[in-house]
Amino acid sequence: MVVYLDLVILTNILVDYAFLKTIALLYHERLKWYRVLISLLIGTGSLFLFLIPIKYLYNIRYIIGILMGLTAYNSNKAKKRFLMIISFYLINLSFIGSLVIFEIKNSLFLLVALIYIILLHIIEKILKINYQNDCIVKINQNTLIGLVDTGNNCFYNDIPIVFIQKKYYSDNFVYFDNIQISTINNQNILEVYQGPILMMNKKKFKVLYCFSEIQDYDIILNKIMEE
Repeated sequence: MVVYLDLVILTNILVDYAFLKTIALLYHERLKWYRVLISLLIGTGSLFLFLIPIKYLYNIRYIIGILMGLTAYNSNKAKKRFLMIISFYLINLSFIGSLVIFEIKNSLFLLVALIYIILLHIIEKILKINYQNDCIVKINQNTLIGLVDTGNNCFYNDIPIVFIQKKYYSDNFVYFDNIQISTINNQNILEVYQGPILMMNKKKFKVLYCFSEIQDYDIILNKIMEE
């Protein structure tokens, strides 16, 4: 039997991602791209354990699922994180078992996994799943997904500052002033803007806006807005 290593690796990556994403959706937990990337690298690296003719190294593959789950999932609730890791581990074992029992070809799994991942992201968009720690924010007619960042303690004359993705900039925002933001590594001078009233949990907040590149969220809220 001819085995195409590149096909095996690609199939493994897609299937692992599909399982990680499925569990995250079921438990309403948002995935961090860098944690997923590390987890997938661990899963891919484990493939080479099959090539090492050392028994105890070969058996390490049984704990790879747990290690991947520990890396990918970062819920602040220990019980929830434990259940997510166990769920991922069991679904991984089931997948390996189905490969052995049904002798399914990698090319078929590759196609199925790709279609499944596309469907997962479509379902995620349609259902607008409310993830753990997510906040629904309304600014004019826009509905944004936000995160209350306890590390964001930026104020301008007692007015809280929020960080919003650049794509939401419009004529509704007016340049107000420059502020100096201190971070762990350095200090940055950023522009702040006056804009519409921010609505969250039926509460109105007068804030200043700073447009920035943000990962995973549309807007990073000020710590004072925490419930």
